[in-house]
Amino acid sequence: MRRNRSILILAVGLLSFSLPPFSGNAQEADQPSVRILIEKGSLEQAERKLRVILGSNPRDIESYRMLSEVFRRQNRLDEAIDAEQQITGLNPEDAEAHFWLGTYYRWKGMTQEAIAEYTRALNLDSGHVEARVGRARVFLYQGN
Repeated sequence: MRRNRSILILAVGLLSFSLPPFSGNAQEADQPSVRILIEKGSLEQAERKLRVILGSNPRDIESYRMLSEVFRRQNRLDEAIDAEQQITGLNPEDAEAHFWLGTYYRWKGMTQEAIAEYTRALNLDSGHVEARVGRARVFLYQGN
């Protein structure tokens, strides 16, 4: 058993030497540069790059996360909601996306939707502190 595992590890190692340095979609390599653009505040440029990435890979959850952040920083909440809904459509068990949906709904005054999304996030990840705090804020605003 141990010998078979050693052979497998050796085979995987040899295979990795025969692969090019980056065998994925070249646009995915742009994600770190997009993160830098966001941090620098170059939000329009980051949005353009993210739309190109998503045009070729519409299932790229990380690009939707960054797009949501771009929209959040620009106070474009409806578009941020759309980006997070894309994530939950691709991965309904993404607690972080449900948290952000709850937060955006809370900011828009959509309290029932906010509570529902925060609750979904907590059902998926009971240790999600931000979702617990967000839901408590909604309850506090409602006087509960």
